[in-house]
Amino acid sequence: MIQSVFAASAILLLQSEPSSNLTVAELQNILQTGDADSISAEDCERAYEQAPILNGPSLFLGASYCAAAEQALKSASLLHFGQIRSTTDLALSINTEQPDFEPDPAAVELWGMIYF
Repeated sequence: MIQSVFAASAILLLQSEPSSNLTVAELQNILQTGDADSISAEDCERAYEQAPILNGPSLFLGASYCAAAEQALKSASLLHFGQIRSTTDLALSINTEQPDFEPDPAAVELWGMIYF
C-alpha cells in the first residue's frame, strides 16, 4: 500500500521544482496531474540537498521524487522531514489563547496532508 501511495505521489515531478515552496493545494494538484515517467534520480538528489530550506509540502514532493527514483531511505527521510516541518508550521499557526479560535483552512488542509 505504501508503495502504491508513493508511486501515485511520484506523479508530481515536472510540474514544480522542489525548491519553490509549494502550498498544499499546489501539491495536491501536482499529485493529480504530474507525469511519473519523467522523474529522475537527479530530481531526488536535488530535493534531498534542498531539504533544509523547503517547506512541508515541498518536502512531500521531494519524498515522492525519491520514491519514484527507488531511493527508499531518502524518500522516507524527506517524508518524515515534511511531517516534522508541517507539524511545526501548524503548531505556530494555532492561537491557543483565544477560546473561540477557528483554525485557518490552509492549516487544516496542511494537517490532513501530513497524515493522509
